[in-house]
Amino acid sequence: MSDYKSAKESFVSDQTGSTITHINLISLIAFFSLCLYTALHTRVVGLPPTKSWALFADQFVLIVLPLLVSVTFAAQGSGTEALKWNAGFILVITVLCIKLESKIQKSVEMLPTSTSSPLPTKSQFSPDKPAKESSGATGDPNREAPRNLIPKMPAVSTWRAHMMLMTVICILAVDFKVFPRSLVKCETFGVSMMDLGVGSFIFAQGVASALPILKDPHHLSAPLIPKVLNSITKTSPLLFLGLVRLILVKATDYPGEHISEYGTHWNFFLTLALIPPLQMALQPIFCYVSITFVGLSVAVCYQLVLSLTPLQHWVLEAPRTNVISHNKEGIASLAGYLAIHLLGLSAGLVVFPVRSRHPAITKNRPIVDNSSDEANDEISSDSDNGDKAYAQDAWIDESKPKGRPKQKPSSKDHNLDIRRDDGKTAIELCGYGVLYLFLFVLAKIVMLPVKDWG
Repeated sequence: MSDYKSAKESFVSDQTGSTITHINLISLIAFFSLCLYTALHTRVVGLPPTKSWALFADQFVLIVLPLLVSVTFAAQGSGTEALKWNAGFILVITVLCIKLESKIQKSVEMLPTSTSSPLPTKSQFSPDKPAKESSGATGDPNREAPRNLIPKMPAVSTWRAHMMLMTVICILAVDFKVFPRSLVKCETFGVSMMDLGVGSFIFAQGVASALPILKDPHHLSAPLIPKVLNSITKTSPLLFLGLVRLILVKATDYPGEHISEYGTHWNFFLTLALIPPLQMALQPIFCYVSITFVGLSVAVCYQLVLSLTPLQHWVLEAPRTNVISHNKEGIASLAGYLAIHLLGLSAGLVVFPVRSRHPAITKNRPIVDNSSDEANDEISSDSDNGDKAYAQDAWIDESKPKGRPKQKPSSKDHNLDIRRDDGKTAIELCGYGVLYLFLFVLAKIVMLPVKDWG
C-alpha cells in the first residue's frame, strides 16, 4: 500500500505547468463547441430533440465530449493538437453557416412586415389592468415591480457550467496517463489548467457576490458585524464539507493527498468558505475606493510581501512544527485568492446590467439614467422576475420563461419572441467570448509566480 501511495503521489507531484497560450488553445475548444451547438440547433430541423434522453445525448455529445477531448487528446504537445481541433471546429461551423439557412431567419421572413417598433409601449398597458398582469410579477398585484432588476445572463451561466464540467473532468482524468502532466497543478511556480481552475472558482464566486450589491446598493453601508456573521453562516456548509473531507482523507489514508498543495489539514473548501467573510470585512472601503483598485492593491501588496519578506521562503522551505506551519500553504494563499475574488466582484458589477447610482458601482461601470420612465418600463417588460433571474438561469435554456400570464399570441408577439431568441443567441456567444477573453487576459496581467496563487 505504501508503494502504491508513493507512486500515486509522485504521479501528480513536482509538475512545472504549461503556458498561457497552451491553456487558451485548450479552452477555446469549449467556446467553439458552444458555437457548433448553436449553429446546429438554429439550422438543423429536429434539433433540439423533444425527448429528454435525446436532449441529454445531444448536449453530451456536443458540449461535454469536446471538453473531455480538449484536456486529453487535444492537449498533447505544446498546443499544436489543440490548434488543429480549433481549426476543425471553425471549418465545420463555417460550412454549416454557409450551407444551411437559420430557422429563425426563415420564421422572420414568413411573418408580415410591420413598420412599428416590436418593443411594447406604455399605451399597450391599460391602467385598469392589475399590476400582476402588466408586469408579470407574482404575489401582491398592488406591489410595484422592483427597479433594480437583474436580467438573465446566459454567458455567465454557460461559463460557470463549462468551468464546473471542466473541473469534474480534470479531477477524474488527472489519474490517467492520457491527461498531460503539463495540465496538473504546479509544485511551486508556473501556471497550468488545474491551477487556473481553482482561480476560476474564486473569480466566479466574486462575480456572484456582486448580485447582493446590485440588488441593494445600500448593502455596502450596512453594519459590518452582522454582514460578516451572516456571510459566515452562509459559508458554513463549505466549512462542514472541508472538515468532512479532512476526516475522510485522514481516516482512509487516501493515496492521492498532496500535502504541499494546501497543507496537512487545509483544503480548497476551507479557502472558499473564508474568502467571502474577508470580502465583507473590506466592504466599508468600497464606498470610497474602487473595488478594482482594492483588488489590484491586495495583489501588489501580497507580491511585495512575498518578495521582500521571508514569507515566501517560509511557505516553500520551513519545516512543519505546529498547526500554522502544517497549513502554511493554505493560510498564505488566502491573500492571493482574496485579490482574485475582489477582481471577480469588480467584473460582476460590470457584466450584470442594473440601474443604480451608488458610488461603489459608478466607479466600476457606466450607469443608465433612472429618470426615463420608458426605459424603466422596457426593462420591466423584458425581465422575468429579475431578482431570481440569476439563480434560475440554466446554462443551456431550451424552454421559454415561465410565470408570464397566458395571452393569445399575435404576429407581433411572435416576431418579438423570435428577435429576442436571435438576440439571445448572439449575446450568449459574444458575451461568453468577452468573459473568456477578460478572464485569461486578467490572469496573465495579475498572475504572480507563487505557489497556490491560483
